[in-house]
Amino acid sequence: MSERAGSADAQIALPLSLPTSEPPDTPTLKPRRRQRPTHDVNTCQLLTIRDVCSRLQCGRTYAYSLLQQGKLRAVKLDRLTRIPLSELDEFIAHRMAEAQYDVCERWSRGGDRAQR
Repeated sequence: MSERAGSADAQIALPLSLPTSEPPDTPTLKPRRRQRPTHDVNTCQLLTIRDVCSRLQCGRTYAYSLLQQGKLRAVKLDRLTRIPLSELDEFIAHRMAEAQYDVCERWSRGGDRAQR
C-alpha cells in the first residue's frame, strides 16, 4: 500500500514558477520620448502653432487655415513655423474691433431669430 501512495504523490504536477507579488528582477524600460524644451509662453516673442492654438482655443487645422488665408502671418525658420506674438495680438485686436459692432447690432435686433 505504501507503494500506491508514493506513486499517487508522484503524479501531482507542481507549477514551474510560483506567482509572487514582487516585481520582476529586471525592470522593463520604456523608450524615452524626446522632451520638448520648456519655454514661458508669456515672455516668448515667437509662438509655435501649438501656442497659438492654446491662446485662441482652436484646433491646429484652423490655425493653419488662418496662415493660408493671410489673416495671420508667420516666420519660417527652415521647417519650423513661428508666429510673432505681436502678429497674434494684432489679429485678436482686429477681430475684436470687427466683432463689437456686429455682435451688438445682432443682439439689439433680437439675435438670429429676429425677423428681417
